[in-house]
Amino acid sequence: MTADVECPHCGNRAFTDYGDGLVACQRCYVQFDLNEQQCPNCGSLLPEGAIACLQCGTTLRGESESQIFEERFKTAEDWRRARLAVVQQQRAETEQASSQRMDAWWEEDRKQRQAEHLARLARQRRERNLLIVTIAVVVIVLLVAAISLIVFSSGEPDPAPTTLLLRWSAGS
Repeated sequence: MTADVECPHCGNRAFTDYGDGLVACQRCYVQFDLNEQQCPNCGSLLPEGAIACLQCGTTLRGESESQIFEERFKTAEDWRRARLAVVQQQRAETEQASSQRMDAWWEEDRKQRQAEHLARLARQRRERNLLIVTIAVVVIVLLVAAISLIVFSSGEPDPAPTTLLLRWSAGS
């Protein structure tokens, strides 16, 4: 019986018969149940789930004919409703994808703003430290200048450095 049929997957005509109507293609090893997967009109093997024969076009299930008629005799309102449902589903999917992209963008923006804030704080800390060092240097320079004015304002001619040291150590 299987010598006249060919595998719908690979076109091979050689089958292994396992009995009880079960056969397997010897090339692609696809198994068929001849009780369920054979066209009642021409006897061709059918792939699993087929609704029409690939060889002769015979409809295999009664409900498929009714489905075909239902599809062909839809009113304009039915088509509009079906199309509207598809459009609404696509819109929902698009909005969800857009929302996910927006959430990712906001998260990236938040991270960037946080990094900029931390960089600004570090720069302000460096500037504050530089200002403190500058003020300290200015104060030290002013103190040295004030001390040298006090020491040299005695009205006497400039003494030798050793004389200055002696005066300072004596407390004069």
